[in-house]
Amino acid sequence: MKTPLRHSRYAGDDQTTLEELLTEYLERTNILYYELLDHPITEIEAKKELLVHLSIYDACFATEQAASPSPVAPHRHIEVLVMPTHKVRDLLKLIRDGFGLPEDTPLRACEVVQHGTMIQRLIKEDAGLSRYWGTGTKSDPHAPEILVEQIPAYELLNDEPVVLETKDKQVKKESVVAVDENDVISDDDDRPMWFYKGVVHFNFQNDSRKWIHPHGVPCIVRFSERDTVGDVKERIRQRMGISLDVFAQWNFSLVKDLKASTLQAVYDDMESEALDAFPMSRLTDLCGAEFEGLGNLGLEHADPTPPPRHHSNRRLETGIHIRQS
Repeated sequence: MKTPLRHSRYAGDDQTTLEELLTEYLERTNILYYELLDHPITEIEAKKELLVHLSIYDACFATEQAASPSPVAPHRHIEVLVMPTHKVRDLLKLIRDGFGLPEDTPLRACEVVQHGTMIQRLIKEDAGLSRYWGTGTKSDPHAPEILVEQIPAYELLNDEPVVLETKDKQVKKESVVAVDENDVISDDDDRPMWFYKGVVHFNFQNDSRKWIHPHGVPCIVRFSERDTVGDVKERIRQRMGISLDVFAQWNFSLVKDLKASTLQAVYDDMESEALDAFPMSRLTDLCGAEFEGLGNLGLEHADPTPPPRHHSNRRLETGIHIRQS
């Protein structure tokens, strides 16, 4: 097979004519392929590839294969080509444009490990992306990747009450003013200090009641020390769209690295109703004054979705959309 001419030989060349190019080209092959691009090919080749996981709990990322959010939907991810100078805000804009979302759709990026199943931290919009280039091709479970989710409505509401459901009744709780996202946030002494933590699905490894195997798709939950354990659990349940009966069978846990303790095991002398009324502020005795010793909140339950035999990817580029199956 003859070696085709590469455009790079003529990059920046304003002397070679089209006739000269075709003459040399025809010495190697008699077939000429071309494509009209929205951007210079040199710019496209300079781009870096990112594997981006998408939240399965947000309808804005629904596709033909997954028409609505589902807690048992398979992982969704896309490959995005970004410029080396792009920041997280540029990545979020590419995703909005690729899915046809309004410009004001509130999205955020999280750093995840364990192949997208466990959140490490929120990523600021002015952060660079070089840390995540090409990590989707690695088998290292500790390699950092990116998860994008839509910021839930309860974080954006100012004075609207949030309705929390229980099995017997609905309870209205007054929300407070939403503020910018960081791990710990407080506006003043009259407003609560917000904490943002990942929520990981997991089951214990073999007969261990300590080491975990994460699975499923995580999300971020916001809470304050004024919330009760029941408040936070209900917020997670509604975010994930889990039925009350199913969620009641899952064990709420505290996770650090790949080790977990269920709250019921820590406070084995308390009934479940009393544990739900337990204030989050009391957990600082276990997790540190500002929950710095807490990696994630956990939901212990069996993995409902065995690994699929085939994965479908969607590749997203600026100006170019390529579907793969």
